[in-house]
Amino acid sequence: MTDHFQSVNSMIENLRSDDPELRLSSMRGIHVIAQTLGPERTKSELLPFLTDYLDESDDVLRVFANALATMIGEVGGILHVQSLLQPLELLCGLDEVTVRDEAVTSLQTKAIFKSDGAAVQQQDYVSLVQRLAKAEFPQARASACSLIATPYPTVPVAVKATLRQTFQKLCADEEIMVRRSACIALGKPFAAVLGQQCSDLLTQFAAFCRDASDGVRVQAVPTALALLGHLPDAGISQVVTLLKTLSSDSSWRVRYMVADRIGGFTKVFSSLCQDAEPEIRAAAVFNMHFLLGGMTDATVKKDMLNIGTRLAADANAHVRMSLASDVLQCVPSVPKDLWSSVIASCSTRLLNDADADVRLALLTGFSTMSMSSPTEASEIAPKLVPVVIALFNDTKWRVRDTVVLQVPSLVTSLGKSADEVLDVCVKSLQDRVSSIRASGCMACAKLVQESGAAWAEQHLFPKILALASAGPFVPRLTFLQLMTAFAAIS
Repeated sequence: MTDHFQSVNSMIENLRSDDPELRLSSMRGIHVIAQTLGPERTKSELLPFLTDYLDESDDVLRVFANALATMIGEVGGILHVQSLLQPLELLCGLDEVTVRDEAVTSLQTKAIFKSDGAAVQQQDYVSLVQRLAKAEFPQARASACSLIATPYPTVPVAVKATLRQTFQKLCADEEIMVRRSACIALGKPFAAVLGQQCSDLLTQFAAFCRDASDGVRVQAVPTALALLGHLPDAGISQVVTLLKTLSSDSSWRVRYMVADRIGGFTKVFSSLCQDAEPEIRAAAVFNMHFLLGGMTDATVKKDMLNIGTRLAADANAHVRMSLASDVLQCVPSVPKDLWSSVIASCSTRLLNDADADVRLALLTGFSTMSMSSPTEASEIAPKLVPVVIALFNDTKWRVRDTVVLQVPSLVTSLGKSADEVLDVCVKSLQDRVSSIRASGCMACAKLVQESGAAWAEQHLFPKILALASAGPFVPRLTFLQLMTAFAAIS
């Protein structure tokens, strides 16, 4: 016991050390210190000491902010939570954003704010939020934005109205930092808490979309997505109009965020697909299948698909590669008549693209579709298989390797025998690149597993037996690898 007290005493002394590493080590043991001192001394001595003489090290302060969220027991229970609110309130106003974020996270935990707690404890929490919202320094007001949603669901109606008014004032704050935090808070915790009452804050959201700072406008894009899930129809149309404005924003960062997060509705999507920045065009088509999946109007889907697939002729290879990665994922979300008229023709063009990475992206997408949407894959596969098989003669070994790896998926998609792709597998066993030969062994084994031993004896074995007696050692080695692969599935 004496050793324990000496150890704790040493930790307390190290909290005053000039060495930041010693202070950090002691702060990590704050629970041990508090448990040894007991609730009364923790409240009256330890916490006031740490609060009055805040450490200069951000690392120490982050550990302190994090630890406060789990110190309810050390201060005597939830009835004494006020002793933890005071240091957390102070930490919420510091310059270092990571310390503030840690303090906010601690204040949002159920341990600090209990939704079923006593009214007096809830009032203490609301008072803390109001003090932060009215603080002189913008750092504290920015922290308040993220905390308003925590007590909102459980407080009385009159207090809810006060919190909404406080939030509206923060949305119009003179400091960019505060407005940006308010915009983020509206999208993340507050939209879900408010539900359809989000309509009351559409005026503030519109102001974010027109804010002079592009840092605020950038955050308006994910906030718009969050709002769309909670607004009534009238509010949705207003948000869509604002998103169209953001899609043509003067800042490329804002336009990129729109392209990356939503892909836009038809007009927005068309604008993004014609943007001067190739990164924005690429982000738009890469997210095309998400957007199509959320649409119900067949005409709108057709228009958007036509707009996106036109980028198969884009001058930038990265844009074409993004389209190749996404176009086949659109199949389950569009009408069947568009599969052959739009998607198959676009895919064929991409499979013949001059850039190997574009061809690879499309091949990989075909494999993904075969696993996730086998019914759709079986419909569209016959139109693409001849082009895919022809790529086995590609000059780029990575393309040939990918073709071989697609063979099992092709067979599954076709719903037929393996005869149509057998030649590709056999040829791969004689390729000059070792990894392609290895892929060929795996593909042959998969074919045998799916088509059966009788098929293999009749169709496959007659074509590979010559490898065992070939003059060079490489074919014989490949034959042994092939036998090993067969053994693994027997």
